[in-house]
Amino acid sequence: REYAQNILHNVSLIDSLSDHNQGKKFSLATYPSNMISRLLTDFYKEMGSSYIVEHSEGTVEEISNRVAQGLSEIGIVYIAQKQLHQFQHILSHKKLKFIPLDVKEACVYVGPHHPRYHDESIDFQELSSLSFVRGVRDFFSVEHHLSLGAISTEQLHYSLYTNSDHLTINLLMNTDVCSLGINFLHDQYKQYDVQQLQINNCEPFLLIGYICPEEGSLSEAAKWFIRNFQAIL
Repeated sequence: REYAQNILHNVSLIDSLSDHNQGKKFSLATYPSNMISRLLTDFYKEMGSSYIVEHSEGTVEEISNRVAQGLSEIGIVYIAQKQLHQFQHILSHKKLKFIPLDVKEACVYVGPHHPRYHDESIDFQELSSLSFVRGVRDFFSVEHHLSLGAISTEQLHYSLYTNSDHLTINLLMNTDVCSLGINFLHDQYKQYDVQQLQINNCEPFLLIGYICPEEGSLSEAAKWFIRNFQAIL
């Protein structure tokens, strides 16, 4: 009975999210990012009259599954360089491919109430004294991959765990809690008074790119999004 109820619930959810409008559709899945949200808003302002947009956020696994199932045309993800071969092997079984666009380093995000707000960088050994909020955690999360040399991520103090980007932003803006993230803040798209601290001696190791089917060409909408996304990286 429980399994049947779950199936009916999922069918109802899929039906409620289905597009009953006629016309061209641009569907994409991404990791949670305010930068991506702003870029998608720009897409709507420029191309919204021609497309119906469907966007979802999730983990790398959820994003790749959506693209494999045809629910999203492309997926924007980040992975560690050392796991590129393994990731490509996983995608090949789903008849997908990963196209890297840039490589970034990890950083620490802090808000105006944090004592390190006016600093530009932080040392490895100082991280264990900070309070962190931890976001979506999976095999490809920043925390899973980050090799901090002098400190393990297991030694970091996590005060809160959440899959809510809204809660993370509110914590950064109103408390001394900080978060690990990707060193990726474009001034034109900056929405919040949040600063990024470079982690000293942390080399770039996070590949940012997109997932798409192995065969077939991308729509003009997908090409627009990837071109403009790469421009702000």
